[in-house]
Amino acid sequence: MADYKYEASLITKEGVDALLKFLPYFCNKRSRFGTQSKNIDMTVIPSTLTKKANDFYEACYEHKFVQNFDWGKWSQSQQSLVHNGDGIESLDLTDIGRLLMTHIRGDRFCDGHLLAVMRSGQIARILERLAVLRENKT
Repeated sequence: MADYKYEASLITKEGVDALLKFLPYFCNKRSRFGTQSKNIDMTVIPSTLTKKANDFYEACYEHKFVQNFDWGKWSQSQQSLVHNGDGIESLDLTDIGRLLMTHIRGDRFCDGHLLAVMRSGQIARILERLAVLRENKT
């Protein structure tokens, strides 16, 4: 994939491990990730994440998975991956970071996006791929 100036070298093993601690949570079919209003008028209450889902969100920032790069342009070139998760199983660390960043930043422009991606199982799949990469690096 084209270089979109995402620095995977900033992501440490400790950072990967910090995100992988959330894998059981996102793989558990009974986990709840937050709430979103069903109102479609101007009184819409924004979606809210559970404490654990919010901890994951914050860990993505803390461990350099969220970086300054043109995620909008990248996501346009990867629509099937972003919208459907097509190809997650073959992503490298750089593209895992790009995808997480796209979902996290995209939520600022489309309230509930991150919650929907969590509910769809895509975050679980991303973390499963991250676990494979981590296992192969040790």
